[in-house]
Amino acid sequence: MKPIKGEAIQSMVRRLKKLSHGIRWPPHTFRHTFAINYLRSGGDSFTIQILGGWEDLETPRRYSAALRAEDAFRIHEKASPADKLGSLELTENAKAAT
Repeated sequence: MKPIKGEAIQSMVRRLKKLSHGIRWPPHTFRHTFAINYLRSGGDSFTIQILGGWEDLETPRRYSAALRAEDAFRIHEKASPADKLGSLELTENAKAAT
């Protein structure tokens, strides 16, 4: 997968500006939207810190705090090793039976 070039991002922003009918889209809006969606998809604060270019974890922590409770439960279900133990036992039992 090739990285997105700056010109492609500028083109997307120009198209968004035309479609937004005068609504302003500052760069912070894109960073915020990316960070929240990344965390909702199971990403971690340390990676967001690196990708966002922040020197400390304060800003990524604020994004984490902005997640709602249902987001936290969904992320926990994806990432929790304890929740995956049951499925691992089933898989190992199935292998042993064959």
